Amino acid sequence: MAKGRPPSGKPPSRPRDARAKSAGYTPITATGELLGPELGDHPDWGSWHPRTVLWWEMWRRSAMATIFTPVDFDFLLDTALLHSCFHHGQLNLAGEIRLRTEKMGATARDRDRIRLQIVDTDQELVHVPNMDKARRDRLKVLTGMD
Repeated sequence: MAKGRPPSGKPPSRPRDARAKSAGYTPITATGELLGPELGDHPDWGSWHPRTVLWWEMWRRSAMATIFTPVDFDFLLDTALLHSCFHHGQLNLAGEIRLRTEKMGATARDRDRIRLQIVDTDQELVHVPNMDKARRDRLKVLTGMD
């Protein structure tokens, strides 16, 4: 008989992602209400970039806003400052904005990573800024996806 170590790795009886599969998802539902604080005037220049105003209102109506705490909205407000600076062309902050919005669950992939699932959403797609009607009408809300 050969001597030595047995093969390393997980036991064959335990699935590779057993912990992830048992964790489940937390369901969240968009209410369509404006939640959280208004953007208000910026303390340094008085007005926000128009794209940032739309971005902020989109976040306030999102399903994510239903679970945000005051600390989350404060973090998002700091991100809005970066967003406005970026769109004013003052700084190249695209990477930082992407990292910060990822933490807030901006995309389906981000929400999957933090185990959140948007359910029963009836949000109209009219809140998507800078999208023409023909393109918006081609979008479909997918349901029943696991």
